[in-house]
Amino acid sequence: MGNPQTPGQLSDQWKVTGGPACRRSHAQIAEDRAEGEIRLLLRQQSGLAGCCLDDASARLDMGNPGHELEWGSLRADIRPTIWPCRLGGHRHFSHFQEATMSIVAFRHEFERHVAILEQAIAQLTAEQLLRSPYAGGTTITGLLTHISSFLTARFTDILTVDTNDRPWRNHQADLASTKPLAVLQSEWNVALAAVRGTLAGLRDSDLNAPIRLGDQRITLEEGLSRFGTHFSYHTGQIVVSARTLLGTAWKPLQNKPLRQPFEFRLVNGPQGPITTAIATPAGSGPHPAVIIGQEGLGVTGHLLGLAHRFAAAGYLAIIPDLYSRDPSRRNLHESEVAAFNPLARQADPAAAIAALPADKQPAALRVVSWFTSRDTGTYQGDVAATLAWARSQPQVRSQHIGAIGFSFGGGLVSQLAAAGAPLAAAVVVYGQLPAAEQVAGMRSPLLGHFAGDDPAINGAIPAVAAAFTASKREFAQVTHAGTKHGFFNETRRVYDAVASDKVWQSVLGFFGRHLHAVAARAAG
Repeated sequence: MGNPQTPGQLSDQWKVTGGPACRRSHAQIAEDRAEGEIRLLLRQQSGLAGCCLDDASARLDMGNPGHELEWGSLRADIRPTIWPCRLGGHRHFSHFQEATMSIVAFRHEFERHVAILEQAIAQLTAEQLLRSPYAGGTTITGLLTHISSFLTARFTDILTVDTNDRPWRNHQADLASTKPLAVLQSEWNVALAAVRGTLAGLRDSDLNAPIRLGDQRITLEEGLSRFGTHFSYHTGQIVVSARTLLGTAWKPLQNKPLRQPFEFRLVNGPQGPITTAIATPAGSGPHPAVIIGQEGLGVTGHLLGLAHRFAAAGYLAIIPDLYSRDPSRRNLHESEVAAFNPLARQADPAAAIAALPADKQPAALRVVSWFTSRDTGTYQGDVAATLAWARSQPQVRSQHIGAIGFSFGGGLVSQLAAAGAPLAAAVVVYGQLPAAEQVAGMRSPLLGHFAGDDPAINGAIPAVAAAFTASKREFAQVTHAGTKHGFFNETRRVYDAVASDKVWQSVLGFFGRHLHAVAARAAG
């Protein structure tokens, strides 16, 4: 059977069967044995007990006729997989030991793989992410883009839609991606939220429910087996690639996540339940809390990352997803919304769409149609319901809840505060302020941060500031010269790192004073 190979090295035990047309490059073979590599790496390097594979030799069917790859044993004494793969097909690993599938078990295995992947990625520089350790191989950026796209596509509305039918997915473009790190991280955050949010709403009784994969009809259990195996495969590719690129600088992986996973809860709003994402700080509660009002784009990866930053600073961060009742938005990709949402605000959106290249017009039409048909009248009630829910939670210090909103979400936070909601503090970042006549009814101090070039928002500042002074209520605002609307968001072209850091430090100080955080640490 042979001895296990050191991760990152090619094994002599690999062989290619099939005709000349099926020959594989050195890079492809190196990538394709990643699943076995991660199993060995988990055992030898990380101290993590087990992985998703059993201890038998495995065969990888690449889905190409007459073409198979085999690897020799990478035997390890690990427990049976909880992602039993019972079906043939693309990248199906046979000879697995059977195990009982459950939603809790799947979630546990998923989070173990997330921890492994994130620790590997965190060791790499932005330049290394754009490299492959093998000539002609897929870069780590390409692999992570593909994984994010795959998870988002497969888990969004998994029980109700054909998860193969995602117009925004482009397999080859994903693998060739050169996206900057901020965008890569944002899309990864969205993918994790898609999986975690979906799993939070599933029960074991759903495992026999049918799901659609193109012309295939399989059970949810079978789908989770496939998806989990595919995720593990690519996690292995990234870990092996990272270790090979880093060489002696590689740091062994730890049996703990880099970030505490989000929890997902349903909050009953006036028009029905909405999903909320919750990032919990370390230590025992109760904690001060911060409600994050989403941008018009939705609960983006940027905001999910921000929630992690608040949690690292000692706050329980809550993001209500105001679009969670909206299937049209759920089935749009964040990159589509960011690219084409501005067209909806133009005087003639149809003409703007028609001026785009033909291959861009369908996505633009989907985004503009969604944006112009939103039922915006429900959102304020949903934000108020989130605050009421937060105040009822035992892990929250009910007198120490603040809110922060960006752009569209800033306006929602303004109106929440203007309605006299029991907030301890409110922050608006380039969002609409309350009307001057509403200031007298506010109970919370307000902090505003605004872009220097944002006339649609900034025109109201003088009158509102005067109203706060007249009513002897606390109001502070900073206008950041030379910046544009959206400058806090690191995924935007208008991002300003210096101004963004100033906002973050100011917000931490403001919330630290008014929410009485135990330790308002400046989180990166």
